[in-house]
Amino acid sequence: MKARPTPPSRAHRPGPRLAFFAVTLAASAAVAPAALAQERPAPLPVNAEPSAILPPAPMPGEALTTEQHAFFRDLALLNARLLSLAGEASGRATHSATRDFAEWVRREHQTFTEELTNLAKLLGDETAARVEVPPITERPAWANHDNSNYDEGYLRATAELAGRMVERLEKVKKSPETTVAAFAQKHLPGLASRIQRARDLQKDL
Repeated sequence: MKARPTPPSRAHRPGPRLAFFAVTLAASAAVAPAALAQERPAPLPVNAEPSAILPPAPMPGEALTTEQHAFFRDLALLNARLLSLAGEASGRATHSATRDFAEWVRREHQTFTEELTNLAKLLGDETAARVEVPPITERPAWANHDNSNYDEGYLRATAELAGRMVERLEKVKKSPETTVAAFAQKHLPGLASRIQRARDLQKDL
């Protein structure tokens, strides 16, 4: 009678957990290059709408709808652009009135950032109002001047961006979500005031 071969000891057998990790690692290595390529942001056109240039919104949490995510992301991006322009113009604009205006805008929209983040947090997802501003592929022509043309371009851009924020807030100022409606009603007058001031300063140049 032939002797049965001795089976390998348990220590030499690849357990199911080890086999699972081996398969997982192999699959990850295969898709890694493609995943990394997708993470690199493509260059963005200067005047693209926020909803058109942002990456797809993450799946909304239980408290926020897809529309609410888009609302927060669009507002946050427009606000970040205003802050960026104001930060530069407050030290670079030719006329002191323009520099003072830019500093005022910078202070007001820093407060706006904080309150928008707090509103998102109150509704259940603080990250909804956090965006990384994509790099601008080219600067507008007015930004290459160091004279009244720079001031005029900055003031025009500020009025345009603030106007787009007004459009988004107007849509929710009567929202059944009372905290969102109250936020819109609070900030609409200030945005309108900054738009009017920017236009008045343009006329004085």
